[in-house]
Amino acid sequence: MPQSKNPTKSDYHHGNLREAALNEGCKFGAGAGIDRISVKKIADSLQVSSSAVLRHFGSLESLKAQVAEKFRDQFTASAVSYRMSAGATPWSKEKALQVFDGYFDHLVGFARAHPIVYADGFRGYRAAGTANDTGRAPSMIAGAFLELAVSGIFDREFAQDAAVIWFSTVHGYAMLQILTIDHPESIYVIDKTRLDGVMKKHLRKSLLTY
Repeated sequence: MPQSKNPTKSDYHHGNLREAALNEGCKFGAGAGIDRISVKKIADSLQVSSSAVLRHFGSLESLKAQVAEKFRDQFTASAVSYRMSAGATPWSKEKALQVFDGYFDHLVGFARAHPIVYADGFRGYRAAGTANDTGRAPSMIAGAFLELAVSGIFDREFAQDAAVIWFSTVHGYAMLQILTIDHPESIYVIDKTRLDGVMKKHLRKSLLTY
């Protein structure tokens, strides 16, 4: 069976250079951070010219912004996958509480497993004229909380506010986990399992007894 060759400039005549460059940017970004992405590295990896890559993005900053969007999409897709695994609604209150705690475990777990993807995805990189921004993940959480409200674990009228409070709290906690990964000498390095349990109890008490 013949081995596939590395892509060359001629392989991108049919319009797939943009996607290939974006995928390479995601690989570089996930390994070293979005700020370390360079057009030259991507072009060299794809064996094309830097100008060919830039024709699809306009600038390095636009390329970085679109990589950040892909990172946010990775998180949102993983959260949607978790939601699908929970099955159809309506849930019993016991099941809804498990799902409520599960969203916490999923978001924090994703941040710990993919610290650069999570942190850089929410650092504020923007591509001009794009609708896909950091609002997509909170919007997904807001929809999830409406489902939880239907299951009766908190008032439906409070669902949107609860989603905002929850995401702000858990996102901040997730970023703190990334800090401890990057700086293991940090004073915040403590028993994560114990603190996760404390956080989940706090969220239940503050949001489910409103």
